[in-house]
Amino acid sequence: GVALDGVDLSQVMLGNATTREDRCIMLYKGSPSQGIPVRPSDPKPGLWAVRCGPYKAHFVTSCAVMGALGDKRCAGSYDVGECQGSECDEKLLAMQDTTAVHHDPPMMFQVEKDPGELYPLDSKSAAYQEALSKILAAKQAHEASLVPVPNQMSQGVSKHHGKCCDPESQKKYPSYQNCTCNPEVWDKAFVCTPVDDSPSNPWIPQAGLV
Repeated sequence: GVALDGVDLSQVMLGNATTREDRCIMLYKGSPSQGIPVRPSDPKPGLWAVRCGPYKAHFVTSCAVMGALGDKRCAGSYDVGECQGSECDEKLLAMQDTTAVHHDPPMMFQVEKDPGELYPLDSKSAAYQEALSKILAAKQAHEASLVPVPNQMSQGVSKHHGKCCDPESQKKYPSYQNCTCNPEVWDKAFVCTPVDDSPSNPWIPQAGLV
């Protein structure tokens, strides 16, 4: 059979149970480039964070996040406060920095009290140590259950494997784009017709109107 990552919530939805199974959530992030092999500058895909109950531990984050917290490891670190002029452009560029930042010990938040994840817990606190113990155990068990598979991105590209009703549609309909199954819909585009004397674009303020 095929193992699917999920939880059966049918008994909760049908009213036969009042609680759901509590489990940790594994958060993967990072998208390698379409080029093979992956460029060294690309974000590294992998397990970046784990949440168990109200606690979420980050093992890896990006400079897009850490820059807002003033992390000096990020060249484009910035403050969350207001900006003016060219400062805003620099801030926007920093917010798009996907450089991976590793955390040892992991950076942890109590997300029920801090949903914005702005106040990391003290790694020496009892709450942190207790939560980390559970999170590391769950992370280890999860990683031990993983089964390696071939890199799908290195398998090449084939139009026959895409989400398409007819990969060879252009042989039948050469004047339409590929994957066309109902060419008649392309010739009957629906365009709204104004029903009154309103301006052509009512969202643009008109002269004399407040």
